[in-house]
Amino acid sequence: MVGCRPTVLGGTMFRNYHRFLTKQAGFFLLVLAISGCQAEALNDALSADTEKLSFGSDAKQSPDADPSGVQECTEGADENDPCLFCTCTEAGERSCAPMEVGNPCESANCCLEAPTCQPCEGDDPNCKGSGLTCSGASKLVCDTDNQCSVVTAACLNGECSCMQTALPDSTPCVADPNECTEGDSCQNGNCVAGPASALEDDNPCTSLVCIKGTLETKLLEGDCSDGNPCTIGDSCALGQCVPDSLVECPQSECAQSFCDPGVGECVSEVVAKGSYCTDDDPCVVLALCKDGMCLPEIYRSCNDGDPCTTDGCSLETGECFHTTISPCSTCTSNAECDDGDACNGTEVCDAASGCQLGSAPSCDDGDECTEDNCDPDFGCVYSQIEGCGEPPIIECTGSSLELDGSSCVVVKDILNEKIGALTIEFWIDLSDPDLKSTLLDKRAANLNGPGFEIRANFLGNFQEKLHYDENTPPSGSASGMFTKAKFATGEWHHFAMTRSEPEPIAGFASCQADNECAAACNAKSGYECVCVDSPLGDKDCLATCNTHTDCPSDGPGKNLVCVEGTCRRYKVSFKLYVDGQIDQGSNWQGSFGILPNQRDLNIGCRGDASAGITGLTQFFLGRLEELRISDSKRYSGNFEVAKNPFEADANTIALYHFEEESGAEVLDSSGNNHHGTWIGTPLWSPYSPLECLEDPP
Repeated sequence: MVGCRPTVLGGTMFRNYHRFLTKQAGFFLLVLAISGCQAEALNDALSADTEKLSFGSDAKQSPDADPSGVQECTEGADENDPCLFCTCTEAGERSCAPMEVGNPCESANCCLEAPTCQPCEGDDPNCKGSGLTCSGASKLVCDTDNQCSVVTAACLNGECSCMQTALPDSTPCVADPNECTEGDSCQNGNCVAGPASALEDDNPCTSLVCIKGTLETKLLEGDCSDGNPCTIGDSCALGQCVPDSLVECPQSECAQSFCDPGVGECVSEVVAKGSYCTDDDPCVVLALCKDGMCLPEIYRSCNDGDPCTTDGCSLETGECFHTTISPCSTCTSNAECDDGDACNGTEVCDAASGCQLGSAPSCDDGDECTEDNCDPDFGCVYSQIEGCGEPPIIECTGSSLELDGSSCVVVKDILNEKIGALTIEFWIDLSDPDLKSTLLDKRAANLNGPGFEIRANFLGNFQEKLHYDENTPPSGSASGMFTKAKFATGEWHHFAMTRSEPEPIAGFASCQADNECAAACNAKSGYECVCVDSPLGDKDCLATCNTHTDCPSDGPGKNLVCVEGTCRRYKVSFKLYVDGQIDQGSNWQGSFGILPNQRDLNIGCRGDASAGITGLTQFFLGRLEELRISDSKRYSGNFEVAKNPFEADANTIALYHFEEESGAEVLDSSGNNHHGTWIGTPLWSPYSPLECLEDPP
């Protein structure tokens, strides 16, 4: 236009108009009631900017929208959130807000009846931004009696129908509710029954029954077995197998028995052989236990010495009876008059008056500690009265070592050093051991080298006696001595052996130099001699040696030993004590002097324990208490036997109280740790000869 001054919408004004236009739902031209060049300029500016107009993301383009791409705002439910309702503002902006709970909504699930908006519950994966879900009751109710499938309502091609889905195989189920089966499971959509439930249990007094698919316990009555062969009359009571009584095992003075459930038989524990018992026969005056049985030893003698009577003992009363023989024949010889009874003397035949009685022997031995009797077969017999005699032996409840004749104790690394003086003492109770049973043993079987041994019943002539035996040089020989006192079965006695410090004896001749010894050595069959210092003072001519067998002898029992390369003779004195009284004594002119060796000390057996029980022999049967070994000569004369346990002192090598009462170890109380180990069965006696001491306050 000529003469028109254009008005340009610039800056803030144009931008405000532009912002307003872009917020509208449709495209339109703004007609402003302005005149002249201003109107024309505004329209030109708007037309030029139309291509730059765009609408918000909430705008929806109508199907017949302008091809220029301008979209328009629509109202209604959001396509992705049916419970989110959107409206258009006057400015053309789309504003959306959640619907109220309970408002109808459109659901893509065609199986819902009248769906409404409901609050989301929990972590609902279908919950939208509105916080509501479009849900409702199912139009179709689907059901099935098949435990192995799931039936749900689902939309298929726009129609609501029931859809069945099989559960995975092995899903647990119940094939028949009235049957008792184990492991019912789904297989290919069907419930398959497992094996029938077991109706047996481990209780003989109950049984299992199936009632409507449930196992119930039924209590039984009557006889049963509890599996213990040592019970009798087992029967069921309140579901338990209860015995009526136990198997009765025979009991006697000589054996106590009990039923062993492991074998179902009575097992006996016998008392010590030789224990007194009572025989059922009233005609038996003395009976003793042997192998668990009470056996008669001495019968009542009813011989009246009259050959014209028959003599006997009543098995009912134990009284003697005599029946007259009529007629009574006369005798022709003394043999005809012998009635076989040693207790009525020797019968003789008198031609005129017949058999005449002899004089009965007197069985009184004058010993108040023996019970004197006459045995018809053997004559006078004597039995020791237990506990009689001096010193009095008081047996208290305690503990002692019990040796059963097949087991023993082995002590290693003891008496390996040079021992001269020695005392060995202990309490002993013999239990009728076999011949040559061994109490203590520390020497080789071939008697080679120093060593000693204490045995009981060494030979038949020394039964019930103890024997101390010591090796003598050079080898393969031994000397010993026996007690005079006897150790009767069932009696406790104290025994002690003392050995003096060895005394050296002068050599072949005195000397000052080796050349002075030739004459003395020539007298000993050419032995080479040297002149050495003598323990007696000055010097002696002594033969040289490497071993004990290299040394000569000074005569019977006067053997020499090899000491530091020369042969020397030692004298040793010994004493044996029984119950504190000197019983025997001896001086040996040819002793080893010192007693070191590397062998074990065996208590109750003899031999080599390195191979176990098979290497041991001569087992002792009896009990030992308070064994003490000392490196000094503790007694020189009679002494009072201690009734209390020994105490260790500086001279004690080993001290065994035998108080363990159980276990396989025998403890040394001396502090020198010479502990012993059982080989065989460990046994401990509950008795001790020591004086009964009151309990400490």
